[in-house]
Amino acid sequence: MDDEELRKGDEITKSLLQAIEDSKIAIVVLSENYASSSFCLEELSKILDSMKDKADCSILPIFYKVDPSDIRKLQKTYGEAMAKHMANSNPNLDKWKASLDQVASLCGSHYKKG
Repeated sequence: MDDEELRKGDEITKSLLQAIEDSKIAIVVLSENYASSSFCLEELSKILDSMKDKADCSILPIFYKVDPSDIRKLQKTYGEAMAKHMANSNPNLDKWKASLDQVASLCGSHYKKG
């Protein structure tokens, strides 16, 4: 899938959903501001939903300048982002929190510098 098709703020397209469904591996790069993007959170939920019943699929989280425990506990920028989504009465909030908790519990790579 070519990311030139996506524009900031767009909803997940059918072609992106199909690409997620067809994938055998998903690399999710979680950065300090990841949770501020409803698009990223929705995409993460779709990735986790798609791969939960596929035995031959893997999700590799990359924790870039963020601690997985801050994601699980919704602390620092992750807590701030979720508070903003809550203030906007986002109906997907619980699903996104569960998705963040799930991906932060996976074994992944950590990068503190870069």
